[in-house]
Amino acid sequence: MADITLHVNGLKWEGWQKAEVTRSMDAVFAEATLTLTKGWPGKYGSDIPPIKRGQLCSLSLEGETVITGYVNEHDLVTDKDGFELKISPRDKTALLFKSSVVRNPATWTNQTAFQIISDICKPFGIKVIEQAKSTETQKPFKNVKVNSGETARRAIERMCRNRALLFFADRFGNLVLTTSEYAGKAQAELKHGADGNVLSCRNKASLNDRNSQYIVRSQSPGEDWGNADHTKKTGQATDHGVSLYCPKIIIAEEPEATISLQELAVTTASVNAARSIDLEYTVAGWTQGKDLPLWDINTLVHVRDILGDIDETKLIKRCFYSVSEKSAPETTLTLVNPKAYTLLAEPEKDEGGW
Repeated sequence: MADITLHVNGLKWEGWQKAEVTRSMDAVFAEATLTLTKGWPGKYGSDIPPIKRGQLCSLSLEGETVITGYVNEHDLVTDKDGFELKISPRDKTALLFKSSVVRNPATWTNQTAFQIISDICKPFGIKVIEQAKSTETQKPFKNVKVNSGETARRAIERMCRNRALLFFADRFGNLVLTTSEYAGKAQAELKHGADGNVLSCRNKASLNDRNSQYIVRSQSPGEDWGNADHTKKTGQATDHGVSLYCPKIIIAEEPEATISLQELAVTTASVNAARSIDLEYTVAGWTQGKDLPLWDINTLVHVRDILGDIDETKLIKRCFYSVSEKSAPETTLTLVNPKAYTLLAEPEKDEGGW
């Protein structure tokens, strides 16, 4: 039987008949849904776990923590025969998604992204881990102001974009600031075909965020768009994988101090192309193999797919762990080209606040 344990107030709750857990690099938090269905063995209502919404908790799969946060939803259905209980835990970092920054004044001067984000996260009891440390990521902001009502997540996202940082929750409820250079390496590979460990594969390609041409133009704050001088500053890149005519113009404010317009155009084209193809591989179990750790996000894994003509390293951007009474534990891994998360620092606005 799969080892699924929800820890609440020092108590362990096991025996869940169905579990679905999602961790993603594109989400600020991981979340899960645990289901327990039982009849009434004795006194009516005596067997319902006394788990309450809002309680602090952690969830582990095969002994490894995957979520550290709180019980977000409590869904209970009862009838004469028994009950069905669904508990949905989330990482503590989910609070950043819906909560505003309450600070007076909500301004910071000459501080790094790590310092400011740590200050924003402190009231929530969320620790920030600075995994990426470089001259670029640790460059202080001259002045940062968070607008009234702006969510913590939105403010954090803006600063991270200015410093080419990725941010997501780790398995212990911390917010990690990192870059693609710090991706881990899987201890196993994915093999699709005869004698492989892949149960099924899905290849999804989309043109939603791809354009045939990217034209980046600079415009200084307050500059008249009709001024012919600024149109001389341009960068261009072509996505040869898009045959349809659909150009995109990007306006960058004073980018020269951070990156070149040409570099921004080329990187935007490369990143959008890399993110347009998702490969989903489903494997048995939740770990990479016997006595090996769980599959995890921001991890590089080598893929050997005879049917898809793939023999290269991909990046795991999403893990979906599942189990039910009718199906054994499985993990669905969403993979992308590692270039999908190779970012450039966007220029910060030279103003009193955002």
